[in-house]
Amino acid sequence: MKKCIACGKSVLLTDEFNGKTFCKTCSLKMHLPFWKNKLYSDMKELESQRDKIINNIVSQGFLEDAIACVKEYFAAEEQNGFAYGQDGGLGQTIKVYGNHCIINTDKNKFDIDEVSKEYVKTVNSTKPKTNFLSDPEFQRSLVKGLSSGRFLKTGIGLASTAFFDAARKEIIPEKAQITVQYTPVYVRYTDFSNIEFANAAGENIGYLRFFNGNNGAETIFFFRGTGKLKKRMPIIYAYINECLSKNISNNQLQNSLPYNSSSEHNIFDEIREYKNLLDDGIISQEEFEIKKKEILKL
Repeated sequence: MKKCIACGKSVLLTDEFNGKTFCKTCSLKMHLPFWKNKLYSDMKELESQRDKIINNIVSQGFLEDAIACVKEYFAAEEQNGFAYGQDGGLGQTIKVYGNHCIINTDKNKFDIDEVSKEYVKTVNSTKPKTNFLSDPEFQRSLVKGLSSGRFLKTGIGLASTAFFDAARKEIIPEKAQITVQYTPVYVRYTDFSNIEFANAAGENIGYLRFFNGNNGAETIFFFRGTGKLKKRMPIIYAYINECLSKNISNNQLQNSLPYNSSSEHNIFDEIREYKNLLDDGIISQEEFEIKKKEILKL
């Protein structure tokens, strides 16, 4: 049996939150299941939620350890520079901080084939038309004409239908080759040189694409073209772009996210290693919490 830090009772049925144990009764009193994994839209909403919860548990006489646990949870978000949170409506969410983003992809909701096809449509719709050869309508007409045998005096020797099919797919790809991680992706602004934004138009999806021109690394957040998102995503993009620009110009964000310079992994990898030790029973929950606080410098 575990001891609830809110009421002090030893119980069998518990809820774990921020590394601490709450009994089911206290968990429901503080509405824990409804907000512990909530995606807050901005700092204002997060602060409002924090104040309501703390006032509630104080009024119900929760023990000091429980109150401190809740305060610590919200303080960590503030210290990390939380700014925005957004559900893209396609199975991805993004949490935006002053020096990094966290993108989560739900494998049960994210349809990679469908998103890949829609991504191509959005990219093609936003490409500048520099000449007639790059015009999608001309490309389609050309491929159709070649495929049907109307060669149009192009002076090109064409050998087979297989070549036509390859040409058609090369000129107008049906879907993009994108890869997705189904674990949280930490997008450190120091790791990327630029960000590309395309707002959703009509039925097309929109996207935020982080990329590094030196090594070709990229991470993409996709979102639906709803009215609310069309208005909100340009604001989020402008904020991230400003943070990224500051990093490029004067490297101010280089050390703002704690980083273990003696190794090639960041603090989140280090915490994950200790979590694996906890899951394997090598260290206790208390030892894990101590190490986590040391790494996060809390």
